[in-house]
Amino acid sequence: MSPSARSVLRFLAKVLAVYVVWYVVYNLWLLPDGRLDAWLSQHVAGVSSTLLTGVGHDASVASRSVTMPGISGVRVADGCNGLATIGLFVGFVVAYPGRFWRRLAFLPLGILVIYATNVGRVVVMVLTQKYWPAAFDPLHGFGLTTIFYVVVFGLWVVWANYGGVPGLHTPPPPRLRRTLHNARPTVDNTLFCLPIRCAAGSWGLGLRAFFWASISPCGGRPCVRRTLRTSLGPF
Repeated sequence: MSPSARSVLRFLAKVLAVYVVWYVVYNLWLLPDGRLDAWLSQHVAGVSSTLLTGVGHDASVASRSVTMPGISGVRVADGCNGLATIGLFVGFVVAYPGRFWRRLAFLPLGILVIYATNVGRVVVMVLTQKYWPAAFDPLHGFGLTTIFYVVVFGLWVVWANYGGVPGLHTPPPPRLRRTLHNARPTVDNTLFCLPIRCAAGSWGLGLRAFFWASISPCGGRPCVRRTLRTSLGPF
């Protein structure tokens, strides 16, 4: 099995394990207990009401519900407070390779983005119920929910691209840098039509690197007869 296939299988196994743990914890403990869901729902409702009041609307909050005069209001239920989605987001970030400190910084940032998106969703639903009642059911059932998950998917893409896999772009140790700086290349006139290539062994066992350089696309344009070879033995 190739290393890339092993990496994919390892990632899928970690995702499955994290999601199984989250499913057990949420459905068998947090959801029946209800306290965390109730706190988050009330907090989302309170912030949504404050935001509506801040922009000039006569909004009020009662426990989990946000309402305005003339409408029944929007109740933030357990499945709509974003807790389950936060769990999925955290599970992906934990399972996908990345640097520890970047993960530690990205997790609260992503949770804050999900929370803010959910608050915005509640605000839009309240305003829709007040000023455009016919669009409330389509928005609640599909439109705003889709936007919510698009935001979560965007966070996953950001982490996959910028999380940083451990070991990538790691600078060589000081001794190797000094050796590379002091190495004297030898030039001959053998014709090579190869791209730049590097084959390296383990840092701990020593490094033997070969570089072949040529300005030669080999596509009808002239080749330059130059070979640059630098050989570094074990340290």
